[in-house]
Amino acid sequence: MKRPEQKAALRSAQRGWIASRDAECLP
Repeated sequence: MKRPEQKAALRSAQRGWIASRDAECLP
């Protein structure tokens, strides 16, 4: 059973990971 705050933290962590990955792709 996941708590709402856990879900939000997971989503924000996912967003940060995607942002860092995109930054690596930029020249």
